[in-house]
Amino acid sequence: MNKKRWLAAGISFIILVISISVPKFKTKEELNSEELSGFYEKFLGESLKSIKEKEIQAGSKNERVLVLNLDGAIMAGSGYSFAGGGYNHDFFLKQLDKVLDDPTIKGILFTINSPGGGVYESAEIREKLLKIKDSGIPIYVYMKNLAASGGYYVAADADKIFANPETWTGSIGVISQTMDYAGLMEKYGVKSHIYASGRNKAMGSPYKEPSEEEVAIWMSLINESYDRFVKIVAEGRDIPEERVREIADGRIYSAKQALDNGLVDKIGNTNDALEALIEDNNIIYPSVFRYSLPTDSLSEIFGPFSSFLSSKSELGDLKYFIEKQEQAHPRAYYLYGGF
Repeated sequence: MNKKRWLAAGISFIILVISISVPKFKTKEELNSEELSGFYEKFLGESLKSIKEKEIQAGSKNERVLVLNLDGAIMAGSGYSFAGGGYNHDFFLKQLDKVLDDPTIKGILFTINSPGGGVYESAEIREKLLKIKDSGIPIYVYMKNLAASGGYYVAADADKIFANPETWTGSIGVISQTMDYAGLMEKYGVKSHIYASGRNKAMGSPYKEPSEEEVAIWMSLINESYDRFVKIVAEGRDIPEERVREIADGRIYSAKQALDNGLVDKIGNTNDALEALIEDNNIIYPSVFRYSLPTDSLSEIFGPFSSFLSSKSELGDLKYFIEKQEQAHPRAYYLYGGF
């Protein structure tokens, strides 16, 4: 059998495995919340029960440093992909839970590459990080390419923050967005009839222009989240709240600008942050490790076929639906760059 036939046979086998293990999916329109929840629990939730460890640097098994990676937008869900990668909120929270159950962990190097994300999800991360700090485990942050808005929010309470010389950070603020199709509908003679129990019940509807009252209500919600963000930065960075409000106008800062404004402690690289964590906290010859999911091997097998699965099949449609369902309604974000 020549190479082409072996390749064809291999592809056929993989497709057969997928067809057997994955049930026939309905269209996005036919899916209901119960079916979606069942799929999510069966195929995505199970992998979170068997988090693995991968050693990065050999050392003492009783004195260990965890490298905690946050890479991508902070959104709810598993972020599962046959190709791997992407931010996985469920997995990230599970990692934080495991830290408190492991007495060998003496420090955390928290690396961030994120534009931010959901207000609620960012708060979930911060709450667990504070519990870890209160337990006596030091947390040092290393900012990569981008640590903005929610990416900065989850960093603000760290014991020390390092930024790469090319890092962009800041963007301290809150954003929300709704669509307004009213003009387009009027152009084509389309009308929307909204039946609501109160004049503000349909607030955020894309089928009408918002009233002044609705705008005021919306901004009151945004400003509450903004005030919390400002207080967190002020307390975490030991900066007067008035000063934080001056620099927290939503703008992005370079690493040098962030250093000048007290938003980070030092500019350096990953090794600088790791060495500082070890030396500052007298951690003796630590083993350095990270957590991983057992889906790594699955990603290696199915990776070459991920584009086919995501764009040409009902499985791809379902994956897209899962990733987007949390963004179906207007909500507040700690997010740099809008939508």
